[in-house]
Amino acid sequence: MKKCTDCKKEKDDNCFAKYRSKCKECRNAYNKEYKLNNKESISDYNKTYYKNNKESAKDRTKKSNSNNK
Repeated sequence: MKKCTDCKKEKDDNCFAKYRSKCKECRNAYNKEYKLNNKESISDYNKTYYKNNKESAKDRTKKSNSNNK
């Protein structure tokens, strides 16, 4: 049993990611709120990353598409 540092509840070890102090529920809630509050900066980062890494992004997309046919 571990205690979440966010909700302060004791939960099973399988409710936590390895080496994390927040439970999965609290982490998911935090990530969801972060993405909503930072939509624009995340979008800008993704556009810049794609622009600078077009070839590897295309290769990843091709590989993913061929694996999921």
